[in-house]
Amino acid sequence: MQNQEIGREKFLLGWFLWQPSAKETKRQLSSGKNFRIVELKDGECLYCIGLPELSAQETGLLSGAFEEYKAMSSPEFQELENIELFLEDYCERKLAVLEQDQKEYLGKYLRLMAFGHGPLSVLLENQELEEIAANGTGPEKPVRVFDKRMGWLRTNFYYCSESAVKNAVNKMASRLGKRVSLQNPRLNAVLNDGSRLSCSINPVSFLGPSFTLRKFGRLPFSPAELVANNTASAEAMAFLKAAFITDCNAMIAGNTGSGKSSTLNSLLCFVPKDERIIAVEETPELNIMHNHLVKLNVSEGLNISMKDLIVDSLRMRPDRVIVGEVRNEEELLAFVDTILAGQGRGSYCTFHAQSSRDALARMKKLGVIETDLLALDLIVIQRRWKGIGESSEKRRIVEISEIIEKEGRPELNTIFSFDYGKDRLEKAGESARVREKFQNASSSGSKTKFREFLMFESARMQRLAEKNSGILEFFRLEAGKK
Repeated sequence: MQNQEIGREKFLLGWFLWQPSAKETKRQLSSGKNFRIVELKDGECLYCIGLPELSAQETGLLSGAFEEYKAMSSPEFQELENIELFLEDYCERKLAVLEQDQKEYLGKYLRLMAFGHGPLSVLLENQELEEIAANGTGPEKPVRVFDKRMGWLRTNFYYCSESAVKNAVNKMASRLGKRVSLQNPRLNAVLNDGSRLSCSINPVSFLGPSFTLRKFGRLPFSPAELVANNTASAEAMAFLKAAFITDCNAMIAGNTGSGKSSTLNSLLCFVPKDERIIAVEETPELNIMHNHLVKLNVSEGLNISMKDLIVDSLRMRPDRVIVGEVRNEEELLAFVDTILAGQGRGSYCTFHAQSSRDALARMKKLGVIETDLLALDLIVIQRRWKGIGESSEKRRIVEISEIIEKEGRPELNTIFSFDYGKDRLEKAGESARVREKFQNASSSGSKTKFREFLMFESARMQRLAEKNSGILEFFRLEAGKK
């Protein structure tokens, strides 16, 4: 590891980036724009940001240039296209002679620091990364990333101090008027690109400052893409379409990072394009295609809670109400009250639970009266796990169950369940509740028509999955545009 000990200069930037030597590297596994993933001699895989390692002199020069650039009061110097000219002028005044390649990569560094977030900006650009996490400071606690194919990987840069982490987080959250400090040691925010930022510092984060960036794709998955990547079967997706085009209420539940919000977002493609949707979220994650959309966000600073917004939606004449995530008793009871009030044609939420049975148990524990659970039609369970010896994680819908009434009490009727041996979601039973609602909404109301619908939509979903139809095309087809 070159230049790990370059004296105090390595702390000047607040972070340190190094490149593994040829002796440390066994082979390169993959590469892309501004990154490569290598296997080290000890077997560990390392995610390398594609920026040169800086010498002590380059670090000092870059630090001085950045501090002077920040202090420039003249507006023309605060423009992106002038930064290389500024660096050239700064070097001349400091009597520093740079080679052409140095000018290029030092200019790139300065650009990232002035208009981005340093090496973190390079990680944010990579759409194959789902999470970026800092778990403290120093060389023993480097920034880590979660790659879609390879899972968690150590990167080749780390933050040098708590103040450097706080500065990075506060810069990311500055446009939202949020900042982390001793008086406010926790922060949650959504960046301009949709990434979700969560940070905690001492005394909340005992082992050092930490932050997690959960990245979201520019466009959400379509139902066809969920079938194509084996998150759900075509038959199950056809069934869910039947539920969403009628007035069924649904809960998408699962463990952390399982893709609950992505699946809910995908299923909203089945909602007719002209319906009025009210979406309530703590942090904006849903990317809904509909035009008649109202998005309400929680504001902790103004003491506006999720419950307040759910109650407000009662006065907004919605066709559908979507709650990004219910986490506590107050929010859950407000959501259930929305269902009981008969809000529009359906209400939906995400929730943390490992199975439909666990979801019912958690809801009862959080204060929902057992008979009120009968207002919820459908529970969809999505899970994230990694098999023994596997490098990548799986995200699958593993259960779809109806809540039916038996002797006045709620009981689960499982329609689809996951076969882990076959890695496939399979039919497990016949629908009663969704079928009844579908038939009530249909002109003929026959059981045969429901089955015909499922067969037709299943075959259609499979064809669209084979084409890997994205959400824009899929939504256009669902909306009936030619």
